[in-house]
Amino acid sequence: MFGPKARAATGGATRGMDPPPIAAIAVAQGIKASKGYSMTDYLDTPQGRRIAYNRTAGEGVGIVFLGGFRSDMQGTKAVALEAWAREQGRPFLRFDYSGHGESSGTFEEGAIGDWLADAKAAISALTEGPQVLVGSSMGAGSRF
Repeated sequence: MFGPKARAATGGATRGMDPPPIAAIAVAQGIKASKGYSMTDYLDTPQGRRIAYNRTAGEGVGIVFLGGFRSDMQGTKAVALEAWAREQGRPFLRFDYSGHGESSGTFEEGAIGDWLADAKAAISALTEGPQVLVGSSMGAGSRF
């Protein structure tokens, strides 16, 4: 199911059918995850928040990374997944929820419902067609 490089990067543990961590796959395949991989732009939401995002063009089904609680789009997982998507020629989107990273507001002003609205606004405005949502922590628990 997973190649020998991916198994080696995770110490051979693939936990049954679970894939190895995306960062381990990127390292195993020699993908360099460097900050500043794509340019940051901003989306003004209907709620008046300014959401920072990085978007990579590509073909086919897109990938959206939904970050975790108090995480930002410059994290290792987000950047490694973007590098993988770029190598595969896939469209990719990562963004900061309001009060996180480069987006407007402070963390203390936000709530889970606000961050869900941020995600919906970013996905609606910045992607086209089918998307695979990849979440970490809070981002994995988002319900659309």
